[in-house]
Amino acid sequence: MRKKDAIELGITVVLGILLLIVSFALIHKKKSYQGPRLAGSVPVVFKVKGLPQGHELHRKQVKGIEFFKRFSMVTAVLPLERDPFIAGEAGPHNSKAALVLDGIMWDLKKPTAVIGSNFFNEGDTIDRYKIVKILPTKVVLQDGDSRFELVLNQSI
Repeated sequence: MRKKDAIELGITVVLGILLLIVSFALIHKKKSYQGPRLAGSVPVVFKVKGLPQGHELHRKQVKGIEFFKRFSMVTAVLPLERDPFIAGEAGPHNSKAALVLDGIMWDLKKPTAVIGSNFFNEGDTIDRYKIVKILPTKVVLQDGDSRFELVLNQSI
């Protein structure tokens, strides 16, 4: 065995041993970690924007079905902007307010509306709204049985 190969083998063995030691230390540390602890009898109070006056949330440790009861109670008073289990960005409660008609490219056969910097044709959907008709100055959208219009701002 050449001297160079012996040095490489020695370095590899030393690094392997160090890797094992660090791995065991990290595994042992994860097992011994028990998470955040509540401070004795001092209640931890959260002030939540949107809670009625005089209501506070106190953090406490709960187990089993009590967790779900407490979770339901806490989430009932929180002002949620959107459903946290649906992907997408948080926005205004009324998505009609978020729809802005930026322009219309008029053509008798295939008109195109520019809504929120995106291009849409008749029959396309935006969120839960279906584009029913594109006219030279407005777009008619439908949400279930109700219809509403986005009017082009022509003062620009």
